[in-house]
Amino acid sequence: MPAYVIDEPLAVHFVFPNGREWTCALDDLPNPGLALDLARGLAANAHPEGGIGAKNTVKTYGVALRKMVRALSEAGFTGTASDLTRATLVRYWMAGTHTAERETRMLLKGFDRVKGALRPEVRAYLLGNQIQAYRSRGSYQAYTDGEWDRLEAGCRAVVDDSWGRHRRAQALAARGAEPSADAEHSPQDIAWLLLRDGPFPDRPGYRAQAQARSARSPQWDLRRAVRQMRSDLFPHPVVQVAYSVLFGMYCGVVPDGIDDLKLDGL
Repeated sequence: MPAYVIDEPLAVHFVFPNGREWTCALDDLPNPGLALDLARGLAANAHPEGGIGAKNTVKTYGVALRKMVRALSEAGFTGTASDLTRATLVRYWMAGTHTAERETRMLLKGFDRVKGALRPEVRAYLLGNQIQAYRSRGSYQAYTDGEWDRLEAGCRAVVDDSWGRHRRAQALAARGAEPSADAEHSPQDIAWLLLRDGPFPDRPGYRAQAQARSARSPQWDLRRAVRQMRSDLFPHPVVQVAYSVLFGMYCGVVPDGIDDLKLDGL
């Protein structure tokens, strides 16, 4: 299960596609009933059913959930999600932003998918367009020649480094084999397994082997070794962006500056 609700204290626990886990605490809100319903909507939006597949995305939706519960409580609303009316939601969304409306709409849709308990008029309203229109940041500015040069150099450095690590990992995989439960997982064997099974290493028995191996040798961190080899064999999203910039007609790069691209070396 990618996400589930913990009733006491209220929280939503997520298991992300990369195997990592995180819990979003929601136990200090003024309307526990509404908070619980929205927590169910938050869990229902976990990947692959929804678009929440990373810790930062959970945090964003968690903030939206908290703000909604607190704002409606301050306005005198004490009911659950089933008691929400279209007028209540319109007043809340009109006072907020496009992003806050989008995120809370998703929470309510998720709740209705698992419980089917929203008022019919609210359910129908959620199928329509948002009230708050997306506001453009303004006209795009063209890159300068210097920015293009920095962008190309930075992306090429990312791609070259990734390609070098990928070739070394492939060479290791060629010397690896299926390790037994009692054998030490060498880098060659890890590369061989990942190249055979794909980038998701949590197959049956793998986690148990990691825990058993860690108990015998504290210096051996199998999970860290798997993550490192996985990043060498399968391109990280940052590498994919760099490839797109260099070889895909600069697709995926916003033309309003490069300071927020988060590519080291720019």
